[in-house]
Amino acid sequence: PISPGYEGGDGATQATTSREVEEGLVNSDDGWTLWSGMIVQHPTTWKRPSRSVSRVNDGGEGAYPLIPGCYVTRGPDAPKREKKKSKAELLAAELEKAEAQRIAPKLAKAALSSDLGGSSDLTSAAGAAEEEEKAAAEAAEKEKEKEKEEKEAEAKARKDDEEAAAAEPERPETEIGVVEEIISWEGVLGAGRRVRWLHDDSVEECRWGASDRFDILAIEPNKDKDAVKKVLPLPETRETVAKRRHFGQDTVRYGVLLRVRASATLNADPSTADGGGGGGGGGDEWQSVAVDGTLELPDFGAMVYVTGERWPDNSLKIVERKLLAGSADSGWTSRFGQNAWRPGTEYELAPAYGGAAETESGGVSNEAQRVLGSYSYKVSLAGESVEVNGDVELCTGTLFTLDPHMVAPSITISENGCSASCTQNDPRGLAFGTVGFARGVHYWEVKIEQAEMGSIFLGVAEKGVDGKALRLTRWQGWGVINYRASFHNNTERVYGDHFKANDTVGLRLDMDKGKLSVFLDGMKYGEHMVSDLGVAYEGLTSHRERVRPRTLWPVVGFRRNGDKVTITRKWLSSPAVHAKHMLGDAVAVSNLLAVWGTGNAATAEAQAQAQAAPQGAGAGAVAVAVPKGGGLPTTLAAPTKSMADPLPSWLYREAYQLWSRWRASRWVRTTSRATSPTDDAAAGLRLEVDTSPRACLAASARLGLRRPFFAGDKVSIARAGGRELDQPEEAVVLGAFRGALWYRIETQRGEGGHEGAYRPWCWMPSDVEGLKLATRSPAVPPALAEAVTRTNLARLPTYRGGKLRIVFDGGAVIRDGLEIDCSEVVGEVAVGVVVRASERRINSCNIARYHISHGGVSGWVSEKIRGGDEALIMERVVPGSEADK
Repeated sequence: PISPGYEGGDGATQATTSREVEEGLVNSDDGWTLWSGMIVQHPTTWKRPSRSVSRVNDGGEGAYPLIPGCYVTRGPDAPKREKKKSKAELLAAELEKAEAQRIAPKLAKAALSSDLGGSSDLTSAAGAAEEEEKAAAEAAEKEKEKEKEEKEAEAKARKDDEEAAAAEPERPETEIGVVEEIISWEGVLGAGRRVRWLHDDSVEECRWGASDRFDILAIEPNKDKDAVKKVLPLPETRETVAKRRHFGQDTVRYGVLLRVRASATLNADPSTADGGGGGGGGGDEWQSVAVDGTLELPDFGAMVYVTGERWPDNSLKIVERKLLAGSADSGWTSRFGQNAWRPGTEYELAPAYGGAAETESGGVSNEAQRVLGSYSYKVSLAGESVEVNGDVELCTGTLFTLDPHMVAPSITISENGCSASCTQNDPRGLAFGTVGFARGVHYWEVKIEQAEMGSIFLGVAEKGVDGKALRLTRWQGWGVINYRASFHNNTERVYGDHFKANDTVGLRLDMDKGKLSVFLDGMKYGEHMVSDLGVAYEGLTSHRERVRPRTLWPVVGFRRNGDKVTITRKWLSSPAVHAKHMLGDAVAVSNLLAVWGTGNAATAEAQAQAQAAPQGAGAGAVAVAVPKGGGLPTTLAAPTKSMADPLPSWLYREAYQLWSRWRASRWVRTTSRATSPTDDAAAGLRLEVDTSPRACLAASARLGLRRPFFAGDKVSIARAGGRELDQPEEAVVLGAFRGALWYRIETQRGEGGHEGAYRPWCWMPSDVEGLKLATRSPAVPPALAEAVTRTNLARLPTYRGGKLRIVFDGGAVIRDGLEIDCSEVVGEVAVGVVVRASERRINSCNIARYHISHGGVSGWVSEKIRGGDEALIMERVVPGSEADK
């Protein structure tokens, strides 16, 4: 993460935000926002080269590095060399030219005489005839002498040619040369070579890849350097590499993780509102927030620094600025048509729909949870300008979804990408997630909806060459099987515990340390058990040295027809700590410790000098830095300029920030299920919850609670995963984070007592059934506690109810609970019947459910059929339509 300087920022914000939050080490609502999703790059109009050349690493040999000293011969693109003319041929050409020049005046004179016509003066005519005869005789004499000289010159030229031919070696059938220098060709560096040919010692400049042409070929000559022993493969040109990497030919998809944070508020020009993020008015109402952050591209093992703006409706405009991690000079052909990464790609994103619609689809926030956008840039290939276009889809509700383009034929992915089911018995089908991880710490949960013993595989795996899976009809990677076993390379070993239908399995991937851990939340022997199963695999990132870091994608595998799992909306993710920041922290602490012991003596000496010095003196003293945006607490004396202090100013800034945050009594730092007991302070997945009544009220409303819960409240839990508990549990509310309420169970400690039950976790809308306030926290103001008991909370976003018409041929089934598998059928609704729904909620299997009353019973019905083609069971009735009447 790139940390902004303290200077120039919003003083109030900087005073209450800790450095850990700013750098992303601690998750907080006033820190980073994570958007995950896909980039879809469309085919281009680029005309691919038709020529076929050798591939890099073809046959395991690879292209030969043609450097000075290497031997070459003429290639298929070499221009034909003209035969050298002999002296006789040159002389003949000169004589022919001279003859043409000699007869030219005669022809001109004859033409002039013809134009003037005959003369009547006989005397003049006779004299002219005599002169002409005399001149002709002289010319004939000279012509004989010249012919004699020409014959002698021709004989001499032939003799010289014969002697030269005897002295000159015959040009070999295969010419061999030596590279003397690497040169540019038409401005392209390294696209040419200067070659000295061995047979005549001549020097020639030749093309080597310029315009996809090769005038020479790299060879291995024989011992005498007069014959070719072996022709070495040609390297690929940029164009042919782009062709092989399918640049511009197919639709290409990349998973991305975008982390952004606000840095300053900018007043945008109202005249630019139409071209901005959409929405907004003029003046002070139209404001944009400058943001910066990182864009992770797991398919390339890269992380890019981005800057941009965010508008009030959550529209985003970001630009790629600098490559922070990954290779800058290789592996980018499928995206840019060249090996090197290039900055400047600009993305414009706008909310797909408002917050209300999003939360009705399963979100937990009344802000926009999903944004759509596009990008466009131009690249140059073989002198042709090629425009590249693509679409972007990002959301904040899920860490990843399942990729319908990377799945075995026996597995079906749901429309929202959160559920997968096996539709036929398959040896070991596999489905990949849309986003991979090359760095950082990430935690996600998978709910087992239906499974046979040993038929479910959960874990992580690598993709094959060019992002293709090696084989989707077998399990691969590292993971666990639901019969107490871990799995890797077709090898199983005993690990963990059994998990079955309605259990939830959490996976924690630490790419900084190369560890995969598993967490289990389920029922065992009729009791609710929450257990940390520990590390399943280590050393995932240290297998071998790599140019590109290892990237692992979440995977799920099935073996039996009917198996089904769902990716829940409970997740946490933390970015990697860059080595630059770790080194900077180590140096800063080392310097601090170095001056800490000497500081007391230096300060005492400076104070003694200050007392002896006149008032206002103190030249050379070091002033204590007061944080920007606020002074020291009023209970402390402000330092004077005469106080020499060797301690660095950053220590005071950060201490003041921590003190301000503590004084606000709003933020509480805590661990979570995703936090390993062995994590150090630098490890991620720690978070700060907001304990303010406003945040807890908003989170309670988003969850669909009728009465709010506040920080410190004791809550009774009667159901877990939709199942009734024999003995209710008790939890304490910690606060709000990311639109959800976070809690810690107090009454059960799981198997082993300390294996994870006490670690905080969150409630989603599907978890509120069975929650009941047990004890109100004494910290809640009495007036507020009394006010919330007199009225019900409005649901955010508000579902105002409406009419639904049953359209499924089999009708609809009414159940008494939100969860389908853990509730009883209490009624049915026939096809064509119109009913009124009072509430809409998403259950833990990501299925939309409506609460209705019909035929004297009330309960929940599903919007779609679970699994298969997800056929609609009901549709909304448009107000004022015929069905509504």
